Amino acid sequence: MPLPTLPPDHHVHTLLCGHATGTPEEYAEAAFSRGIPALAITDHIPAPDGYDPETRMGIKDFARYDAAVRKAQARWPGRIRFGIEADFYTGCESWLNTFLQTHPFDVVLGAVHFIGTWGFDNPAQIGGWQERPLERIWSDYFDQVRRLAETGLFDVIAHIDLPKKFGHRLPASRLLELAEPALQAIAVRGLALEINSGGLRKPVGEIYPSPTLLRRACELGIPILFGSDAHRPEDVGAGFTEAVRLAWACGYSQHVIVEERRLRWESLPPAAPATA
Repeated sequence: MPLPTLPPDHHVHTLLCGHATGTPEEYAEAAFSRGIPALAITDHIPAPDGYDPETRMGIKDFARYDAAVRKAQARWPGRIRFGIEADFYTGCESWLNTFLQTHPFDVVLGAVHFIGTWGFDNPAQIGGWQERPLERIWSDYFDQVRRLAETGLFDVIAHIDLPKKFGHRLPASRLLELAEPALQAIAVRGLALEINSGGLRKPVGEIYPSPTLLRRACELGIPILFGSDAHRPEDVGAGFTEAVRLAWACGYSQHVIVEERRLRWESLPPAAPATA
């Protein structure tokens, strides 16, 4: 049976981030065996100020990360991208700007995982959802995404509606209203938006972003790419059939590939029919 036609996976994590398993080579073997044509390794960026140390490599580990990705690139020339997932938070900009210019990344994912000191998507801090008004959480979150986009430091916005992870939703119309300034900033800066299939494996059971946000992104001309957010090799490319189907349903016919921090447009793979 021929392998399905699938897009590259721009978002996977390795054991060096502290909450995942697998090496770049193990992810690549899994990806290529499933018809994923190319892969970006995107562990969480180290932070010198002690930010969220449990879920990222330390500065001293970065050389190991670099070497592991280079080893995979040598084994599969032209198919492995050197990437990073870089968190945005108040005070990160100066150091982050220097770090990103120092290393030859192919793709930099921008993400927000904290509101103040609260890790809103961390299961260990889930109680924080009972301590804050729901609409205020979403408003504060999208304000940080807007600020992230306006820095010009990133190539891609990852999992743009991440706060829904545990099922904490707003009505679609209100969600779109709060997200609009962030989407406008993403469009103005020419950033790509990730369709992240990892949400299918979370309590919410839905791809990031929701159809409402993705349709608006299409109207604004925001390019898309795909990421599984895999934290183990067996999840690489998981849910991509559904993700491609969602992209077509929301008006997209093209996606982008990021290499050497530049976007390259390609036709969207055909959408497989939904199964009953």
